[in-house]
Amino acid sequence: MEQSLFFAITPDASAMESCRLLASDLRKKLGLKGKLIPPERLHVTLHHMGRHPATPEYLLSTAKRIGAGLRMAPFEVGFDFIQTFTKPRNQPVVLRGEDRLLRGVKILQSELADGLRAAGLDQYVENRNMPHLTLLYDDKGAPPHGIPHPVSWLVREFHLIRSLIGQGKHETLATWALKER
Repeated sequence: MEQSLFFAITPDASAMESCRLLASDLRKKLGLKGKLIPPERLHVTLHHMGRHPATPEYLLSTAKRIGAGLRMAPFEVGFDFIQTFTKPRNQPVVLRGEDRLLRGVKILQSELADGLRAAGLDQYVENRNMPHLTLLYDDKGAPPHGIPHPVSWLVREFHLIRSLIGQGKHETLATWALKER
């Protein structure tokens, strides 16, 4: 069974509910047909570490070591506009944020990138990754626009997640609390 591994942050319960309400509203207002991403799968990818037929043990143990060694204080994250990543079909409708709202996410990404590079895993460093949170996929997509109330939360932890491709399941393999250095 094909799977992928990635570092991510996940919204708290209040932000998950805000995402659900926002996505439901978008579907109604824009006539979108795509299914909402289930709350337990909402996340912001920090670094994606590839698709694999089975979990490579070296990659898993190295990712866990990198996560365990990271020290960073909790931070606020916020998303204040909708955007579609244009594809011919099944377009992701995502929440994006201004740079000032994503500063902590970008620092966390940078710290993880340093760990991946130090471990010789440069191929998994995503330099162009724009922090976003996917709400749903739809063939029609949504025009870019601001939202009345930003979706935000205090990020207190980050995770190593395994996605079971084609099954719509995510398994959290490790979680690390953010704390002062």
